[in-house]
Amino acid sequence: MANANHYDLKTLADFFDRDVRTIQLWDEELKEKYGSARVERGQYDFVKFVKSRILFLEDQIEIIKNSGDEKLHHLKMDGQKTANKINDLKLRRLLGELISFDAARLAWLNETTIFRKNTLALIPKLTTALEGVTDKHKRQTIISELIFETLNMLGDLKPDITIEPEEEEEIIKEVEDSSAEESK
Repeated sequence: MANANHYDLKTLADFFDRDVRTIQLWDEELKEKYGSARVERGQYDFVKFVKSRILFLEDQIEIIKNSGDEKLHHLKMDGQKTANKINDLKLRRLLGELISFDAARLAWLNETTIFRKNTLALIPKLTTALEGVTDKHKRQTIISELIFETLNMLGDLKPDITIEPEEEEEIIKEVEDSSAEESK
């Protein structure tokens, strides 16, 4: 006696508006987790097939939902990490741990200009200091003292790289604004 729920492959294909091969592939896919709806060659339990297909599609929807949430979570985390790095750089700049390249270059350019002028000033100083000195050791001592004086000046160089009060307020405001946006 034929079961009223058993249908041939062609009828299932027509019901789902798919070809026969697709229904066979679906049954193979469903068989692993939900068991096969095939009851005998070319005959399928319609109710079992539909229930299995619905469960399979629900599982797929859940996977897609979760993977989307996971990707969104990773994107949010990456955005948060970037915002944290930017805020860290702003804070370090505010604290004077970081300075702009242009400010550093300009400050050191000014200091090297001063050092160059002092080094060039050695020539007239040496000429004046050595005038009339014939003792070789005394000449060497005078030259050494003037050179060490110039070199010590190099150690005293302190480039002026400061943050103006307006710039400091701007940095603080940027950090506060970024923190407020992140907390939203």
